[in-house]
Amino acid sequence: MVTGTSKGSEIWECPNCETVSDITDNHAWTSLGVVQAKAANEDYWECPDLFPLLSSKGEETGKWVSKFSPTGWTGDKYFLGTYDEFNANFTPDTENTEFNWYDLNTAFYASKTFLDTSTAISRRVLWGWLVMWEPYKKNGDYVGNWAGVQSIPRIVVSDDDDGNALLNYPIPELEILRDESSKLVFTNARGPTPPYYQLLTPDGRMADVIMEFEAPNSATCVLHAQYDGTDRSNVLNITIPLGVTHARILIDSSVVEAFFDFGKSSQSSRREILSSKNTGIGLGECEAAPNITIYRMNPFEFDVSLVENSHNTEGVILNVFLAGAAMICVIVAYKVIINGRPGRHKQTDDDLTEDLTLKKLIS
Repeated sequence: MVTGTSKGSEIWECPNCETVSDITDNHAWTSLGVVQAKAANEDYWECPDLFPLLSSKGEETGKWVSKFSPTGWTGDKYFLGTYDEFNANFTPDTENTEFNWYDLNTAFYASKTFLDTSTAISRRVLWGWLVMWEPYKKNGDYVGNWAGVQSIPRIVVSDDDDGNALLNYPIPELEILRDESSKLVFTNARGPTPPYYQLLTPDGRMADVIMEFEAPNSATCVLHAQYDGTDRSNVLNITIPLGVTHARILIDSSVVEAFFDFGKSSQSSRREILSSKNTGIGLGECEAAPNITIYRMNPFEFDVSLVENSHNTEGVILNVFLAGAAMICVIVAYKVIINGRPGRHKQTDDDLTEDLTLKKLIS
């Protein structure tokens, strides 16, 4: 198990852990030392992660990812490098100050990954926390009733078979939410200014936007997410970086997650609004004239009848969410221990088989 410390990422093992009760016994754990030391100018490392980087074929590339979340709301950063399992030591390919970001938004924080072996090709799935420390305020007063949100799940994969670069891109299952009957296609779209070219009238909360450029984008190109109207008073602007040939923008009410060149970079953002039931999309200045495809998306509906008889529905939902999150953390920790990775021994094929004890714990 990898933990964050004031020294960097520290790795621990629990050689005799077989049950959840064993995991909660602090005396059962032994420190193997600092797996990667932090830079001298950094504060405490939170929420570290350490895992082998997989190729698009689900095979290990030989490269590992060491991810950390420095305190101070500075975003999720990572290094590519090699991991010595016997000595429990990670060596980055670059200097300790030459890191990368999962997301260019420094409010994307405290992310964790897990290995998904339920599909034909094994994959590593990433979730991050889109930080908002307090409910939305208007004129100095709280008018919102929630703070913070999880990002959409993303696949972390190597850009090639050698692990020289990392991509993170939305899991393909999200496409199930697309309303195929709503599909709109715009060829060589140019956004006049002012004000903008209206691509999608405000109707519905979610949208999936794909922008394809015939040549690398070489000029300003801005997409507008419009909330409850088409004027400029309530708009979140998404600027497409220069050099990009493909962009995908997922809009869910006030939260936007944009991915460029299939995950070579990404940028999440959030508009400070209380709520939005009708989201529109406009194209602002954009000389590159991309081809644009837009889908409405149908939100997944939870069965609230499970708690409809509660006197404190919001509290029950929150408690269910927290209990589920805690159980996920326990399961992830347990699987790390059972699989013995990271640690002091080389993982075998037998380590990758599903553990029956774990099945009993979560059944």
